[in-house]
Amino acid sequence: MPTPTVFPKFKLAQHNGNAVDLDTDTIKVAWVTNAWTPNLATNEFWGDISANEVSGTGYTAGGSAIAGVTLALDGNTMEWAHNDLSWAQNAAGFSNGHYAVWYKDTGVAGTSRLIMYLNAGADVGNVAGPLTLDGDAATGVLQAA
Repeated sequence: MPTPTVFPKFKLAQHNGNAVDLDTDTIKVAWVTNAWTPNLATNEFWGDISANEVSGTGYTAGGSAIAGVTLALDGNTMEWAHNDLSWAQNAAGFSNGHYAVWYKDTGVAGTSRLIMYLNAGADVGNVAGPLTLDGDAATGVLQAA
């Protein structure tokens, strides 16, 4: 699995008293199109990028909540993992997902902090078959030393 990119403003929030609790807060993964250009200097909240979200049958606007979260240490490295997410095949689904985006869902796009994103490297979707995102229980979907 490619390595996700962590948003710098998430890192700052984790250290300045506005931390996201990675194992108890509601964290969602949403898919956005390649119309979004990641801007690590300014992207901070889901509302900054949500206009580029995919749509289609079998996909819920705002993304899917993660479950089965684990936080562990491997030596001096923190590993964050969750259960795999899957979007069932549907002929009327989406085929233009380019980035998977993790964020804390507060119910308000303008305060839902972005955590990280994964560049799929090409457009993906659930039209030709189910789309599964590996929560990477073996090594963690996010690692921080």
